[in-house]
Amino acid sequence: MPFLVNAVSYGLSAAGLSRIRTPLQEPRSQRGTGSLLAEIGEGTGFVARSSFLRAVVLVAAPLNFALSGAIFAAVVALQHAHASPGVIGLAQACVGAGGLLGALFAARLIRALPMRRLVAAICTALVLACLAAAGLNGRFVMILPLALGFFLAPAGNAALFARLGSTTPDLLLSRVISVIVLAATASAALAPGASGMLAEITGTTVAPLLVCAALPGLALLVALTAPGLAEESRG
Repeated sequence: MPFLVNAVSYGLSAAGLSRIRTPLQEPRSQRGTGSLLAEIGEGTGFVARSSFLRAVVLVAAPLNFALSGAIFAAVVALQHAHASPGVIGLAQACVGAGGLLGALFAARLIRALPMRRLVAAICTALVLACLAAAGLNGRFVMILPLALGFFLAPAGNAALFARLGSTTPDLLLSRVISVIVLAATASAALAPGASGMLAEITGTTVAPLLVCAALPGLALLVALTAPGLAEESRG
């Protein structure tokens, strides 16, 4: 059933994309180099030269690690507490619902808060969410504060990628997005393994949750001091 739902969702997405009629690209005055390594270098170089995009990477990587690692730690904690598969599934559904509701309210949050304040609010909320989950370790309610992190995430993603799209030349857009997504999500792929190893070494899932609370704290420092975000907040 989950695979069927995924297939239907992808089909609906494809149908929606096929109905887009507005041109989304500028007229191309030049073509790519044709070399994959050269194009990767162009995208990486553009990100490295942009203070805003550097800030995006430095904020998004620890946040993605924290979200992925905290959810994994929560699932392991519930398993240790002998929660049934249904309860664990419900916990993950709560997280998904948080992200869905966040997508519905993302536009309001973006209008209400400048970029710097929005990113700082997301980082602060995730620090508190992971600390709360650590305090509630092993209980079903530990998933609720984590769902808050997923509630705020869509607003941050939408604001950051909107700014990225408006400041990146069309010819480089796909390359820059690839670099940003790879840098930001690679940490999320590593998070479950790191959380699991830390839980095994320490004998408790509280430890990875505390680490996941510390990482958004580092992202908060970047959000408060990064020149790129300061420039965006003034604009």
